[in-house]
Amino acid sequence: RERYSGTPIIFLTAESVDFSQVMRGYEAGAVDFMLKPIEATILKSKVQVFVDLFNKTEQVRRQAAQLRELTQRAHAQEMAIEKARKAEELARTNEQLATMSRAMTTFLEERSWTAAARQLLSGALELTGSRSGFLATLLDDAPRVWAVHGWPGFIEAANGSEKARGGEGWKPAGGRVAALREVIATTGTWCCTDPCDDPRLMPLVEGVAGMRNFVAVPVMGADGSIGVLGVGGRDESYDGDSQDAMSALARTAGVLFESSQQIR
Repeated sequence: RERYSGTPIIFLTAESVDFSQVMRGYEAGAVDFMLKPIEATILKSKVQVFVDLFNKTEQVRRQAAQLRELTQRAHAQEMAIEKARKAEELARTNEQLATMSRAMTTFLEERSWTAAARQLLSGALELTGSRSGFLATLLDDAPRVWAVHGWPGFIEAANGSEKARGGEGWKPAGGRVAALREVIATTGTWCCTDPCDDPRLMPLVEGVAGMRNFVAVPVMGADGSIGVLGVGGRDESYDGDSQDAMSALARTAGVLFESSQQIR
């Protein structure tokens, strides 16, 4: 019967058996033969072997089932993590696109590069979780700051907000002029876990509370680097996703700034 298909059978016989009979016994499901008279110790030993084999087989089966269950759970967990990661990535991309769209709409409707720059900086701060930031470009070969947040002393008090609204930008103060020039001249990304240890960046971050991490990406124009979008003050270092988001916003800044110069 199917219920006993896995039960080992030991044939007990009082007759002598030849090879053909042994083979027929095995074909019928026997696992062993014993001739009478039966030695109890030998019979018990043989039975114990099959009992042990059965127990080990059951143990392997249970372990295989447990492994399958663990594998399924791990796969489900990985899928959930991947789904959450993709959802977070999609949300970040949507926010990034929305920021660029708002900046471009503002620029087209208001003809205001400064207002667009403020929106791009605000988006960079939100997307990267930063406390401080600035957006600067070269204007007439001199650095100009178009948007700034949480960066005390970055601009000269004498420049006032009307300068930026009028299209001239704010002039950076003190040693930040040279520091901005050097950062803008570099077409790569500046990413430091402790900017104050870099003498080239020290003038930029002086006086900014909690400035531990800092990242700056170039604003590219048709002929090379024309500006920089920088943020800092985040507790952890800036990963690749943050830098990619910054780069996308900086590309939009480059397009809008050069467009603003064409219609001056």
